[in-house]
Order: sequence, then C-alpha cells, then structure tokens
Amino acid sequence: MRHKDELFTLALQHDPYIEGLEEFIVHPKDINDLIVGYKWLDLGLIQDCGTEGDGVYTVASSYEACVKVLVESSDLQLDMAAMNLIWETFVPSKIHVFGWRALRNRLPSREQLAARGIITEESDMVCVFCFNDIESLNHLFVGCCEARNVWQKIASWLGIEVGNADDVVEHMFYFEESIKGLVSKRKRLLVWLAAVWALWWMRNEIIFNEQEYHEDEVVHKTISLAWLWNMIGVKSDTVSNFYLWSYCPVQFLNG
Repeated sequence: MRHKDELFTLALQHDPYIEGLEEFIVHPKDINDLIVGYKWLDLGLIQDCGTEGDGVYTVASSYEACVKVLVESSDLQLDMAAMNLIWETFVPSKIHVFGWRALRNRLPSREQLAARGIITEESDMVCVFCFNDIESLNHLFVGCCEARNVWQKIASWLGIEVGNADDVVEHMFYFEESIKGLVSKRKRLLVWLAAVWALWWMRNEIIFNEQEYHEDEVVHKTISLAWLWNMIGVKSDTVSNFYLWSYCPVQFLNG
C-alpha cells in the first residue's frame, strides 16, 4: 500500500481535516492490512460506512467509521471490561500479560498450532487432560471435564459458587461476580488467574515433561500461587501463614 506508514500515522490522529489527508485514498483491503489481528473489529460492519461518492475510502472517513463501530460494539465493551479487570488485579506483571493472552486466545493451544500448520495430525490436537475434544483455550481452561473439577474444588475452597461456562471470558465474569462481595476489588481475580496459570502449567508439564495429570496438584498449585501473589507488598505475619490461608483464604483477600 502506498505511503502505508504515513497513512497509519495520520489514522491515529483524531482531526479529519489534517492538511494533506485528502491525498490518501485506500480500499477496504488496505484497511484490513492496517488492523489485521485486531479480533474485535468486524470489517463487514463498516462496508457501508465512511465511503466517498466513488465507493472508495479515505483515511479520515475510514477512521471515523472504525471508531463508530468500536464504540457501538457491545462485544468490544464486554472484552474491554474483562481486560480492565485483568490489568487491575494485584498479580505479577507477567500474569497480567498471560491473562490478557488467554482472554484474547493468543496462547499456543493445540487448536492454534493446528491452524498455523505446526500440528498436522488430528491425534495431536486433542486435550491432554481428557483426550476427548480439540484443545482450544476455552476447552482447556473452562470447558474440559477435568478443568471443571478443578474449578469446583477451588470454588468450594473459597466458599463460593461458580457456574459452568464454555467461554473463558464468560467464566471469568461468573467468578468475579461470585466473589466480589467478599474480597477487595484488586484481588477478585487473583485466584482465578492463579488457577488458569496452574492449568496451563500442568498442560505444559504433560506435553513437555511427560508428567501425568493430577487434579489435586493443579488445585494445590493454584492455592500456593495465589498465596504468594497475595503476600506481595503486604507486611503481615498473619497473611504469610500458609496454614491459615489454606483454610480461610477469603479473609486475607480484603487487604
């Protein structure tokens, strides 16, 4: 695309009357090149928006059309709310990034690897927990029968009820809604992220180290990680008592 770098720079500016902007004319395919990988934006929604009389797109009109779609998209608003909850949670930075990738389906699940041509055999695509379904992130983290058993034990440990879901984002909101009246805002997803991390860790141990799946090990990993993360920046002998944490976790998630 001609002047691609200049177009992108101009598109980031909100003023549609920037001098020289009218010189750039782009077609829908060029817009797709600029925003490829942005899963929330459906180009089909802007086919009739932002067009000039000759049926092509200027950068200014396309920018306005994209913003209109993004602002009005309920799916985007839901995903952005989920992202905000992740970034606000009191966990290490690498866990923020991991959670963000999990919600955006950007972890290398077997489904993703197959889509990229890295895995070609169908037998290599199945979930290493249950061996019944394709290993997507939704299945691995919340849909698999083994993962659901883990979530049931964690919910019981916390004294809450969390509904089943087949979607990671939906499950995260269920969990947050169930626990938000019991713990501080920045720690509502601390245990949820610990559990997702522990499930991913176990999955990798099975694939790369030939370890057998152990449900209780995932649960213990979740409890231990959440305890460590909860202690970050907290100066209290009580909080650092793992025995008390193991039996009464919620009271330590209010600080």
